[in-house]
Amino acid sequence: MAGQRSALNYVHNLTEHSAGLPLPVTSLHLLGVASGAAVLLMSFLFGGFGARTTWVVWGAITVIMVWSGTPGPDRQVAAGLATVAWGLASILAMRGLNLRSIASQSVVVSKDS
Repeated sequence: MAGQRSALNYVHNLTEHSAGLPLPVTSLHLLGVASGAAVLLMSFLFGGFGARTTWVVWGAITVIMVWSGTPGPDRQVAAGLATVAWGLASILAMRGLNLRSIASQSVVVSKDS
């Protein structure tokens, strides 16, 4: 129930804060979902630093919006569900990420030089 209420609060917050914008609320919501899907796809296909960094920032902002848009005691549950969903999607976005250095250097010191 908390996840459903937070999604409704997200749309309600879009309605409240988009009064002066030329786009309707449905277009803003679609734009937010489409941008997240595009960043996930770019991270999955190309694995570039920019795409992965954008994915992390987009996910953090999404969890913050869920946290701020959910009232009362359901706030922690809704933010936790959003974090779990983002973490599961991050498995795809961070596919192939290797934090160990691939290049290594060897230094040979001889007495002749």
